[in-house]
Amino acid sequence: MKCGTTSLFHHLLNHPGFVPPQRKEIHYFTNRVNLSHGENWYRSHLPTYSELRQASESLGYQAVTGEATPAMVCNSYAINASKLVPNARIIMILRNPVDRAYSHYHHQRNTFFGDNLSFWEALQAEEKRLAKGTALNMSDPNKVNRHFRRYSYARRGMYIDQIEHWLRYFPRDQIKIINHQDFAENPSDILNQISLFV
Repeated sequence: MKCGTTSLFHHLLNHPGFVPPQRKEIHYFTNRVNLSHGENWYRSHLPTYSELRQASESLGYQAVTGEATPAMVCNSYAINASKLVPNARIIMILRNPVDRAYSHYHHQRNTFFGDNLSFWEALQAEEKRLAKGTALNMSDPNKVNRHFRRYSYARRGMYIDQIEHWLRYFPRDQIKIINHQDFAENPSDILNQISLFV
């Protein structure tokens, strides 16, 4: 979240080999209500095999699809995704953790739920605010609530913990890590790398 996921997704929409989902963020693997709807519900948001095959035949190479739910901090994401789409290619875009946290904080302040603490106060309160969610994220990840995702300003920037978790469920060659600054400075190069990766 707040690392350029939306920008990257919109760039991918311009590639003829990318057949988009119905919406960018499906939140199937990270939201227990959506997860309870089952696999058919999830797949109904994505192009059908027939649509992908038709696009591939028209292009002369394999078309792909995907979604962009920026919630890798939720342990349920990797666990649930590995069960349903074990061959998926995972693209992680990472931003300077301080810049990411500050952007996340301002994003949260502008939502309906808001945050009545100052940025510094929110960082100081984060561990206590997220205690229940952090425990659930380890013991029963599908029960992590929105509160954990909303106020995890610093936690989301602890990338190594999240990457190590994903590597328990997906092999390294299925994960591409992108630097936000590199993407901002040279999007064409990064998009070429992604095209080769998927």
